[in-house]
Amino acid sequence: MLDGASDLLVLALGENGRHARTAVGTNALPRDVSVEIDAIFAVT
Repeated sequence: MLDGASDLLVLALGENGRHARTAVGTNALPRDVSVEIDAIFAVT
């Protein structure tokens, strides 16, 4: 799932979409979602 999100960023932003990422495990998320993705973007 996270690989797909990373691939989408690179597809949309090119090399500027390359990024570091972390993953945090949890046993449950609201509304039975399988993944939560947070992002911080800088516009220059």
